[in-house]
Parts: sequence; structure tokens; C-alpha cells
Amino acid sequence: MSEQYTISNVIFTSSNVVSNGFNNQLELNLAGSAISLEDCDIALSKLSLYNSVFNINSTVYGNNQFTILLPYNNSGTLTWYSLNISLPNGTYNYSDMNNYIQQQLISLGFYLINSTGSYVYPIQISANSVRYACQVDLSPCNSTLPAGWSYPSSGYWSSSAGLPTTAYTPQFVVSSSMSSVFGISTGTYPSSITTTQTSILSNFSPQISPVQSYFLRCSLVVNKFNSSAPDVLAAFSNEGTSTGQLITIMPNEYAWISVPDQQVNKITLTIVDQNFNFVMLQDPKITVSLLIRKPKK
Repeated sequence: MSEQYTISNVIFTSSNVVSNGFNNQLELNLAGSAISLEDCDIALSKLSLYNSVFNINSTVYGNNQFTILLPYNNSGTLTWYSLNISLPNGTYNYSDMNNYIQQQLISLGFYLINSTGSYVYPIQISANSVRYACQVDLSPCNSTLPAGWSYPSSGYWSSSAGLPTTAYTPQFVVSSSMSSVFGISTGTYPSSITTTQTSILSNFSPQISPVQSYFLRCSLVVNKFNSSAPDVLAAFSNEGTSTGQLITIMPNEYAWISVPDQQVNKITLTIVDQNFNFVMLQDPKITVSLLIRKPKK
């Protein structure tokens, strides 16, 4: 005959979210005096939260800044403009980054308009799915205006006087904080001034998102087989969801974990990434259901 248990359901909601600036920690104060947990097991029954972790975040990862060097003519002198890109915190793919760069180039006048009315930019960032890489294409800047083309209405290249006298290629400066995002080693590309078309491919696997999976930590858990994080109750990912969609975890079978005998008046849950670092959830709407079972006497 199987052993009989008394099972209690413990619910955490958004009202239990701790105001720590990350929305990743929940705290439940138990009513009355401390509760005795003896011969108890715990398991995750259900977890629901929104996919709302920014992959570009200056506060958490500091991975939002890089530089583009652009040539222009300054009263007859070749000058290089340092366009320091600071991506606002958000969820980005390479196309989104490219769009933001183009907005900055437009505001400064570092573009030309071709004969069909399309804007032509000297840099493009894209995903190269065949090579599992980020690709950065740098085109030599025009030193003269092609037939049928026009200048921007304002900015550095808004007249012939602003175009560089030689068609130099821009340079792409990868900071240490963005190296993993692009999969490109820290440095300046091309390393020296050139007038040729340049394509840069990731030289190691890019990690456009620092977070690949999540752990749910619980203050009641002490797992002797996991010395680096003995309080991990469950692992999950955002697989199958995009930004803003609901992540729902409902195990088909409960993974019961023994709870050390203890007296508690509070239960704390914390969501961290695969490296046990805090994650910043933009949306604090979270629901967690835990089951605690105890053998019937």
C-alpha cells in the first residue's frame, strides 16, 4: 500500500513580489506563528509569468554601447565622427539594432538618397543564419554624389562640402560588453583605414541574449546533490514564447524534493538565470503554485 500524505497548496501571486527593482523575488509571510515542517516534501505545481526579460540592459548587463567611426569633410580636412551608439534597454534582434543605427545616421545626416528615393547607409548589421553569426557590412562612403542621387536635408553629408574627399570605409568598434552579443572579439574593424567593402562575421558563437534558461530557487529547499545552488526547486525556459507572451510551466509529474526539518514563518522564491544571476522581469505579474506534502500519522 502506498504511503498516504496530507498535501497543502501554497500560492504566490504578484502581491508577493518583493520591491527589489528586479521583480524576480516573491515572499510569502505565513499567518500566525512559525510552521513546523517535519518529514515534508515540496514540488512545483504551476508557474506562470510573462516573457519580459530584456536581452539588452544597461543596468543588468551593461551590454548596450558600441561605436561607429564615420568619415566626413570638415573645411577641407578629413575628420572621423565617433558615433557612440547607446541602445535603450529592450528586446532586440540584429534587425532592431540595425534600425536604431539607421535612425542615428539619419539624425546626423550620414546617408544619401539614391535615384529611387531609398536611403543608402554605410553600415548594416544582420543575422547570417547559414554561418550562425552576426554579420556587419561596411561600405565605402561616397566622395561624390552619383547621378540621380541627392543629399540629406541636413547634417554632415548634406552637401558636397561634407562628403569625404576619399571614399573611406567606416570603422566598427566592438566594446567588451557587446563582444558576446555580436560574437565578435573586442576591437576596431577594419583595424586600419581602407577604401574597400568590408564584411565582418562573428568569430565565435554570438549570444544575443545573456539568458538561455531559468532556475526557481526556494528558501525551503536544501539539495545536497547540488552544492553550487542547493535551493533550486525547478528549471524552465521561455521556449515557444516571444516577448510579451505568457510562459506557463505545469509539470506532468511532480518532482518531489525533501525539505529539511525546520520551523518557518516565511517562504521566499527567487528567479535567476542559468548562471544563478538575478534576472530583471519587466512585468511583475507572476503566479506560482507549490505543493507541500506530509505523511499522515
